[in-house]
Order: sequence, then structure tokens, then C-alpha cells
Amino acid sequence: MLRRAESAIALWQLDSVTHYAGLALTRITPLTEDSGLMRDPKVRRSLLGYQARSLELLGRATRDIEDLSALEQALAIYEDLGDVRNQARTHHHFSERLSTMGEPLEAIGHLRMAIELMERIGDTATAAAWLNTLGVRYRVMGQPSTALEYHLQVLPTFEA
Repeated sequence: MLRRAESAIALWQLDSVTHYAGLALTRITPLTEDSGLMRDPKVRRSLLGYQARSLELLGRATRDIEDLSALEQALAIYEDLGDVRNQARTHHHFSERLSTMGEPLEAIGHLRMAIELMERIGDTATAAAWLNTLGVRYRVMGQPSTALEYHLQVLPTFEA
């Protein structure tokens, strides 16, 4: 009974995220199409950032596990904006999705990109956490020695 209730709450949360991210997109997208507003660099950056974040949330919460289009759109916007942190986060979401879809090698590729981007901006704690996740991915694929290498790389970061 408790497990069923937890599942219902999780679905409700996903539905809420999907609903509000979709609602945000319906409000933001017309603004991003207004050439007058988009001339101001600060306004452009803000609106595109909100649009990308809404797409990212939608991409994470959609029930169609194979629909990666919202994440692809979010990543393209973050790249256009030069927003490295959110590019990394979106690659991490891709990795989660692809892993769930049974595409471990593609998932690992996105996770490696996420780690590289986090290291580039100096976020060693997040990079280390995701290195640990990389180890888990290899363990699940039946490569325990490779997994151990990644887990051991993480130790110095968390012992400091």
C-alpha cells in the first residue's frame, strides 16, 4: 500500500513539473519570438535561459522516456548562451534518460561530457559526484574493474 502511494506521489510530481514547465513555455516562447524584446542582450539572455530551463524540466519529467527533443532544444539554447554549467546539467539529464532507455554507451558519452564541462568551470565536487555515477554505470554494464577506477578517482575529492 505504501509503495503504491509513493508511486502515485511520484507520478503527481512528474505531472506537476510537466504541467508547470509546459505552462512556462507557453508564456515564454512568444516573448522569445518578439524581435523588439530580443534586441536587448540582457533580456534575450534571461528569456532564453528561462525557455531552456523550462525545456530541461519538461525533458526530465516527460513520461515518454524516448522523447529527448526537449533536452536537445535546451542543450542547444544553453550552448548558444555559452552557459557551461547548464550544458553540463543537461548532458547529465541525457545520461540519466539514455541509461533508463537501455543505451549505456550513449549515456556514458553524455556523462563524460557533463564531467568535462564541470571540470572546465572548476566545479570539482559535482564532477566527482558524476565520476562516481560513471563508476556505477560501468558496474551495471558488468565492468567492475573500470567501475573501481572511477570510484577510486573520486576518493581524494571527498576526503579533502
